[in-house]
Amino acid sequence: DGATAAFTVVAVSDPVGQALTYQWQKAESGTPTVFANVALATAATYTTAATVLATDNGDVYRCVISAPNVEDVITDEVVLTVTA
Repeated sequence: DGATAAFTVVAVSDPVGQALTYQWQKAESGTPTVFANVALATAATYTTAATVLATDNGDVYRCVISAPNVEDVITDEVVLTVTA
């Protein structure tokens, strides 16, 4: 409670050097399959605001990685655990 959480994704394009874009998404714990883009979370690393046990515990995060002329890749989902 009150700490931040940082998530990082590592991706390599094929061909190497092709520009990649990132968009982190979040699903609330009450609706863990309904994802929405996190505003301004467009880098390979995303750090949450200070977490709150009552509202953030169980939230689910993932990242959509895009590159020109290829299908988007969606990372595995990760569940945030917040402790008191």
